[in-house]
Amino acid sequence: MKTAGYLVVVLLVLAAGLRAQKDRHSVPDRKAVAEARKHYEKRAAAEADLEKRVALLLSMGLEDGAHPPLRYALLSDAVDLAMQAGTFDLGVRAAGELADFFAVDRADVVRDFVLGFSKKNRTPRWGARAAGVLIETAGRVLAEGDARMAKKLLDDAEAQAKRYKHGGIIRRVKALEKLVAEIDRIESRAAKAGEEAEPLDLALLHLVRGADAVSAALELERCAD
Repeated sequence: MKTAGYLVVVLLVLAAGLRAQKDRHSVPDRKAVAEARKHYEKRAAAEADLEKRVALLLSMGLEDGAHPPLRYALLSDAVDLAMQAGTFDLGVRAAGELADFFAVDRADVVRDFVLGFSKKNRTPRWGARAAGVLIETAGRVLAEGDARMAKKLLDDAEAQAKRYKHGGIIRRVKALEKLVAEIDRIESRAAKAGEEAEPLDLALLHLVRGADAVSAALELERCAD
């Protein structure tokens, strides 16, 4: 029961860190995106400082009035330019916002940016930052029910940490890998058991699959009975 309690606490922390999922738009077609770029290309090009240009694209992409093709163009351009500008935080935020607004794979978008950035900036500092974002993203996709992708992201984070001998990060990754493995077992048991699944298994899965707090609480009460 100690293990179960630990899992509940960890999953509650993961679930609490998730933002409410927005209704995401489908990815606009290339023609619409290309047309949308014409509306801001000159304004963006007028900003000579690349980091400030990334910030400009990001801020424009988050404006309430931006229609989907324009928002997609702005945020995806912000991600691409952030790599060139060497601005990690803005690139990670732009990638996250892109995944929040559009039906793109969050893990792939963030992972591609982070790993690409770390290849261009091979220092212990950026290795640690890259590992941290990969771990955070693994937590998010785990809470969305994709344990396999979470494991892939954790493997990438571990590789970054080992390259620069970040012991604390490696230990954190190992702990989360155990959690992912346990969730895989829980999902397998629940899938086989169907309606006869153990209440604790159901409670954990409610938390993993998007933080259905009401259902999770009801299942946890059953566990306590």
